[in-house]
Amino acid sequence: MRRACLLIAGLGLAFLSWGCGARPAATEPVRLDVLQQIHLRGAPEPQAPRVALTFDGPSACTADLLGRLRAPGEGLPPLVATFFFDRTRLAAMAVEAPDELRAILRRVEAEGHRIALSVGPVDERWAASPAAFRRGIAEAAAAVDELLGRHGGRGAADLRLWRPAGGQLDWASLGQSAGADRPLVLWTQHAGAVPPEAWAARIMPRVGDGDILALPGEGSGCKLVQAVPALAQALKSAGLSTATVPALLGAALARHTPVRAARYLGPGLSPTCADRLGLPPSPDPDTIAPRWGLVTTLEDDQALVVPLPAEQAAVTALAQARKVWGEGRWAELPGCLRRIPAERWISPVGPESRFWVVEDAGLAQRDPRAQGSPHGAVVLPTVPDLVRLEARQRLPWRLRGLVAGAMERLQLDVPLLIEGRASAGVVVARDLAPEDAGRPDALRGAVAGYVQVAEFTLAEYLFLARRYPAALGDLDRTARALDGFLRAGPFLVTPATVGGAPHPAKVGPDGRAAIPQGDAAGLLARVLAMGKPLQAGDVVVAAPPPVVGPPDLAPAEPMPSLRATLRRDLARAVARGLASPAYLRPGSVLAVDGDLLGRLALRVAVPPGVAAPTPDALPLVTPRGGPP
Repeated sequence: MRRACLLIAGLGLAFLSWGCGARPAATEPVRLDVLQQIHLRGAPEPQAPRVALTFDGPSACTADLLGRLRAPGEGLPPLVATFFFDRTRLAAMAVEAPDELRAILRRVEAEGHRIALSVGPVDERWAASPAAFRRGIAEAAAAVDELLGRHGGRGAADLRLWRPAGGQLDWASLGQSAGADRPLVLWTQHAGAVPPEAWAARIMPRVGDGDILALPGEGSGCKLVQAVPALAQALKSAGLSTATVPALLGAALARHTPVRAARYLGPGLSPTCADRLGLPPSPDPDTIAPRWGLVTTLEDDQALVVPLPAEQAAVTALAQARKVWGEGRWAELPGCLRRIPAERWISPVGPESRFWVVEDAGLAQRDPRAQGSPHGAVVLPTVPDLVRLEARQRLPWRLRGLVAGAMERLQLDVPLLIEGRASAGVVVARDLAPEDAGRPDALRGAVAGYVQVAEFTLAEYLFLARRYPAALGDLDRTARALDGFLRAGPFLVTPATVGGAPHPAKVGPDGRAAIPQGDAAGLLARVLAMGKPLQAGDVVVAAPPPVVGPPDLAPAEPMPSLRATLRRDLARAVARGLASPAYLRPGSVLAVDGDLLGRLALRVAVPPGVAAPTPDALPLVTPRGGPP
């Protein structure tokens, strides 16, 4: 029998990103939640030949389906299944028909099935705040437990497990994972448009040991109920029994915890601890120096870490952290742990790492000089800073000085159209060539881990790019290249200990491999398919959508020269943007809560000696030369 499965793990804002939303008061953080993505496909280990049947619900067919699963036909054994109940339907039935729902839940539990959660379509509230997604799942689980008279026990309702309703598998749905304790479970075989009466003939021939079958839970006349006997006979003929999803996945659910590594300024590993842990001792362990550590515990704004030997590359540090975590000896040696406050964490991604950003329009590489620490203020530039930035980025002469000119017209000391957005980067484990894009074996294990990324943008340059598309690349790059405008950290996180493999690639009719979508290895494949080789330690990010975008303006009469027109329109755009609550202001905090990836809290500040304009003093006047 074949083993049809891989466990694929990732962490994700590489797959879904959220914008800042409305600008808060200066002291209120702008929250961006980054959720961890861990999804499972089939059984990852050899075992007795069996498959997992999964159905949607609850529906008018659920009660009859349960009866047919219990008694599929003469000489056929009972079948067990996992019911992915829709969160919205559960909530509605809990209010409108609690007795009926209670009867279904109790019957599922009594007959050996399991309940998981189907989520979708994801509403705007959840998409904007994945923390609300976590709460929604927790509330659904609590409602089920209350109906069953349980308190704190999972029983048949293991609502940690979930999947997107209708099989809508994309970057957004993958990014909706609710943390390490709520794995996203997918499938290896999906019924799709195959009618129930054809399941046995058209689906079963390709089903084997370890598969998860996604089957609908309702339909015209509940035909799926009549399809169960033929399905049971096909399973028996193939020598396959059934198991619930948690039983099929087995120990994989307990082993999917990723491992965190941090880079910090602090002491190293003492010789005694190094000897007991089987590690090389740190040079000068009592000296405060840049070091790597395995993060074992987070306590508010500090972490307990096991120092790792010597300064090393990020990929090596991740591999070593996983090894130390897996051996587990550190848990018996509390005296070897170091307590590191957040202000001593430094970026786990060094300037030698290249940042690649996959955008709708193509691929962009970020200036390594834009990288800053995972803590500390994001300092806005003055006019001299902009002059140096534009020269460093080799901005065309006709576009230089336009942002500074708009600031002067509006009597601003710093630009104020600041966007903040977050994503999660995939850390590349080894060198990859462009031809590896269509080779699943080359992509297997190519993900070393994940890191949280926050990026700031001067939207003034984006406005110029809209008005002068010939220099789109130069202006877009300049908008994001200021020192400290790119932050990564505070932690690197490994894939799950049993995962990291990509989806199998499919070869299209043109002979080219289709790029797998929805997993981290697929993201790397997209870069390679654009002809760019990747190096170990590179970071690849799926670009978040624009948070705000430059303001739209009513048309105005052109001025004698293009430069004069651009300068006037930019001043108008800035004046319009200053009235918008969506941009960050001096004193605003971009807070990115990344579950295991850690938390970034980045305050926007002005340089020393520059007065930050207060909201009531912003120059919301019409600039000279045109209407607002």
